[in-house]
Amino acid sequence: MNRYLAASAALAFFSTVIVAASGCSAPAEEDLETAYGAATPPSPSGNYALAESCSRLFKRHAAVHDVDLELGTIRWGVADVPGVTDPDLGQEYCEYKAVQAGKIIKKPSDMVAGAGKLSCVFTSVFKDASGVDAKLLSEMAKPENLGATSTASVVRMQFGFNTRGAATQLLADCSRAPAATTATTRARTAACFLEAAKGGPNAAQLTTICKANLNDASKWAEAQALGVSVKEAGHPEYEPQQDIASCMAVTQGGASWRNSDPMICSRTSRAANECSCKFQSVPSSLNGFPLTGWVDDNIPSSCRLAKVDNADYPFIAICDVTEQEVADLPLNPTYNRSVQTFCRDRFGVDLVMKLPLRALQRPSTCQTTAEFCDRYMGDEESPNAGGEPGVEPGTEGTTSPRVEGAPPPPVTEPAGGSTH
Repeated sequence: MNRYLAASAALAFFSTVIVAASGCSAPAEEDLETAYGAATPPSPSGNYALAESCSRLFKRHAAVHDVDLELGTIRWGVADVPGVTDPDLGQEYCEYKAVQAGKIIKKPSDMVAGAGKLSCVFTSVFKDASGVDAKLLSEMAKPENLGATSTASVVRMQFGFNTRGAATQLLADCSRAPAATTATTRARTAACFLEAAKGGPNAAQLTTICKANLNDASKWAEAQALGVSVKEAGHPEYEPQQDIASCMAVTQGGASWRNSDPMICSRTSRAANECSCKFQSVPSSLNGFPLTGWVDDNIPSSCRLAKVDNADYPFIAICDVTEQEVADLPLNPTYNRSVQTFCRDRFGVDLVMKLPLRALQRPSTCQTTAEFCDRYMGDEESPNAGGEPGVEPGTEGTTSPRVEGAPPPPVTEPAGGSTH
């Protein structure tokens, strides 16, 4: 297919999706994040803590789990997890700024009286999206948007891990089949966590055992004696077990404390390793991941999508701050130092990102024998998203761009600590 026709087809498809409703030392799996270039040791620390973090994420996404599975999409909250602070806000494939008259406002004292309204601008336009700045800046200057000339850092993401290339690499990293011992560790840890989470008189003892090296035969025997078993397909606990185990694949190339990376890795890992799905590069026709809502694909009423060529542009949202909220900013000790943090707390908690994962699959690569795969694919063929099949994502052993340059893991509730 002509690359330009393929690109157009891809963009049309994405638009459709948007509106559719061993007993040695402890496993070294959790050291992978350091090996892949994270600035600090991984967080949460340990397999059990990671399983617990993944479980919290899935509980928050329970209401949209089945819908996303059937649509072949993945959703996560825009708001950075608690503990991520200015200037590191913008970890979830969406960056945001407070803007007045086109200028970025860092503190309330930066505002100019009479210069116009204050808006929080959220953008998911990839840092490496080329040739978009001039068009977007021209459109944002129109009255229906900001009504003033702004800068590229307002309309396009600036962090190196918020690139199209980083997204492609994350899909590749999470698709890799784990080593046999790692797969065993993940499955046993997920099963052990789920059993301990049931509570009961042995819960504390079991939790201690679950935090040990479950590839050690004696420790695994202790867990089994307290009722732990790795569930097989068809068991009611099989799906949550597989979701958690696959979420732990985030250590292969993502930041485990984010909202986005674990969610992307979980679905990608299951699709690749249970359904044999293969993924192509994120196409150049896609400028970012669309902003949406949790259920009906509408962003919160307090925000609006920017207008580009008189149509909603799904990669930039504008949220206007009321006069009363502006007046209150200096009175809040946190917002008085960072209006960007206000943008997260006021609007980011209700904004959602959506990755149409099925659109990035290579055609005819997914099998539907397993129940999960049948639900995931349904009757649909993997569409051609306009990627270039001959271009493979980066190879194993390279530094993952999703963790390179990432800030230290937050000290407050890790791995999806936001309300969504």
